[in-house]
Amino acid sequence: MKKTFIVLIAIVTFALGGLAHQVSTKQTKYTNLSFSTRMIYGDTAYFTINGEIGYGSSESFANDLAVYKQKGIKKLIIRLNSGGGIIFDGLAYADLIMQARKTMFVEIRATGLVASAAVPILVAANWRTATKHTMFMVHRPQAYTEEQRKLIDFFNEKYIDVVVSGSNLSKEEVNKMMTVKGTWFGAKKALEWGLIDKIS
Repeated sequence: MKKTFIVLIAIVTFALGGLAHQVSTKQTKYTNLSFSTRMIYGDTAYFTINGEIGYGSSESFANDLAVYKQKGIKKLIIRLNSGGGIIFDGLAYADLIMQARKTMFVEIRATGLVASAAVPILVAANWRTATKHTMFMVHRPQAYTEEQRKLIDFFNEKYIDVVVSGSNLSKEEVNKMMTVKGTWFGAKKALEWGLIDKIS
């Protein structure tokens, strides 16, 4: 009886040790993710873009997408609340989202503010929702030199192309909205113009 009890303890200890190893192995798989990945539950990943879109911030998103792909993530939910920032990174996020759509469904849930460089990010997703009090803004950056004007003209074209591809608006309509002062609108207009698919 005593021998049987000892053998039973040994089996349980071995099993628990194997389980602990599996858990620790699962945890180490997530160590390469940025803090913007809030959670991975099953085959769904949750990512947050909050505040200014800083220079190079899209790089961590690209890294997380690579990890998602490796893990077989099928759905990505992005919470978006941003007044914009660096246009290069806004467009980079948009491109990365459009690429990610080849292997996963991308949903963006907007709240608070979606302005400037954050707008291309929003429209790039498969499905876009916004809370009823979310505010939106598109604008043309101000240029102070001829060189700046050339650069801004180039990125304006890219910006407009992305917005047109993800909305019901024509290129001419978006171009008219792109003033230096900016065009502000609410969730109802965003839904009407096809920038979002639902007011949540």
